Amino acid sequence: MEDVEWQSRRQNHKACTMIYSVLVDGISPEVEEEVSIVVCGQRFTCFASYLPYQLEVGRVYRAELLTMVFDEYIVQEISHAEPAVVREGTGYSYRIIGELRDGCLRCGGLTFCDEILLADFGFLEGKLISWKIDRLDISFVCVFFDAKATDGTAGKVDDLATSGLSSASNLPSGIGLGGFKVG
Repeated sequence: MEDVEWQSRRQNHKACTMIYSVLVDGISPEVEEEVSIVVCGQRFTCFASYLPYQLEVGRVYRAELLTMVFDEYIVQEISHAEPAVVREGTGYSYRIIGELRDGCLRCGGLTFCDEILLADFGFLEGKLISWKIDRLDISFVCVFFDAKATDGTAGKVDDLATSGLSSASNLPSGIGLGGFKVG
């Protein structure tokens, strides 16, 4: 099957709200709004469109990931690929690969929704698609339990996002849920 690319030139898209627990992994010293995060086992460099407070590296926050398309929606049906979010270049642009369901792409525990995907690309429902976004924004909502990654448990950073707040019985003594020290 040949991959086919579709485009739409719509403005003023509206995306649904998905709030995640994210670990701030880095803050750019050159660009105040550039933040590196880890969420659902994936590392992203985002543009922080809403920063209600000073961020701290190693701290877990509640945040919304927002897909931004400034001009054309570039959507391509693909036949052989795994769901993924792949950074394109050194900026904030990404290619999101996943199955389209009700205007949303789901990949690796993350869900990206946009009404244009439903309105203009609904004919691709149930198909594996690739969607190019111009910028991945992050909007911070609140500090999550004042949690901070601790030595030896930083590798457990995605536990909270992928497992939720179900149990802390498998963590070492003194370590909070998801490998974060609470307090």
